[in-house]
Amino acid sequence: MDNDTKLTRSFTGYVATLLFFGVGAITTIGMEWYDGLVLPAWTPPELLVALIWFVLFVLTACSVAVFWERSKRNERSFASILVLYMENAMLVLLWNYVFFGLHNLSIAFGVAILIGALVVIIMAKVWNEVRLAALLLIPYLLWMLVALALTYQIMLLNP
Repeated sequence: MDNDTKLTRSFTGYVATLLFFGVGAITTIGMEWYDGLVLPAWTPPELLVALIWFVLFVLTACSVAVFWERSKRNERSFASILVLYMENAMLVLLWNYVFFGLHNLSIAFGVAILIGALVVIIMAKVWNEVRLAALLLIPYLLWMLVALALTYQIMLLNP
């Protein structure tokens, strides 16, 4: 493994860890409020949700690393795809802030829609160039469908 590959993997692991702890910090702030909400009966336990997000952050970081290592970096799309990954991470932080910090369920639902759409866009853009990078995002897309349904139900149950 060359130094560039080691650096890429270390950086993506670092970013995934920072994102996980950033989301955790925002979420922790709003837990008293969250505990007072009416939740659907099928709401997963908080620990399971944290574990799922950790795995998704790792898979997303791996997707970025695989894309970084295997893509044709001289193409124009390379930088725009990396920007999409970063925008996705920022939207996840925004969702947590809007939901747990601002307690605005309808805007959080809208942000969740944007996150899901952006995951689909990223997968479509990397599919032809680095198929594995797109495949690593399938669990993320599936979880976003669950998260969308959950956010919607919470919004309906807590007008």
